[in-house]
Amino acid sequence: MAGSELIVFKEMREKGVDVVVTGTSTAAHAVVEAGGNIPVVTFGINDPLRTGLVASFAHPGGQVTGMSNFAGDLVPKRIELFKAAVPAISKIALARCPECGRQSGLSKSSIDAAFENYSENARSLGLTLIPLDIDAATDFPAAAALVKREQADGVLLMPTQINAKLRDDWVAFETAQRVPVMGDYRGYGCLLSFGPDPAERAPSG
Repeated sequence: MAGSELIVFKEMREKGVDVVVTGTSTAAHAVVEAGGNIPVVTFGINDPLRTGLVASFAHPGGQVTGMSNFAGDLVPKRIELFKAAVPAISKIALARCPECGRQSGLSKSSIDAAFENYSENARSLGLTLIPLDIDAATDFPAAAALVKREQADGVLLMPTQINAKLRDDWVAFETAQRVPVMGDYRGYGCLLSFGPDPAERAPSG
């Protein structure tokens, strides 16, 4: 967990904040780790059950409740749609953030198992999935070079904060290299996207 996030939420506790609304698992974990039992309402985060934020979906328990986007569960469908939209595609680079997963409470074995599951889905469609690890925005040049070196003919963006920050870079890469890129949100400007609309699931008022 980033020390700066922990400090911020400790300050919130000291100021008597009544509730925290967050859109990331990392922030939700920071609030829990800061102590004080401040209620946390999440929207659009990845699987809170697997990352240990809740005891169950029916009865969350603890101090965290809200909505999940089940981002990992949508990956197989995204792979399927990518293949349908670009039939000639054979090798897809999966742009993911393992460090984001670790900060959200996932173990390395869990992260590796998820990738293997996605790979099996890809293989069933005659595709090869390549891990493309981007833990920080500064990793983009190396990631772009790996896509070209591995001759991947498509890039599938996992819904991470890093990829959201790099959306303009990915669109520019797609245009320059003529390699189709698929995102989870249409606002990225990629060739295609599939996923929930952040604007629709965000709290209003």
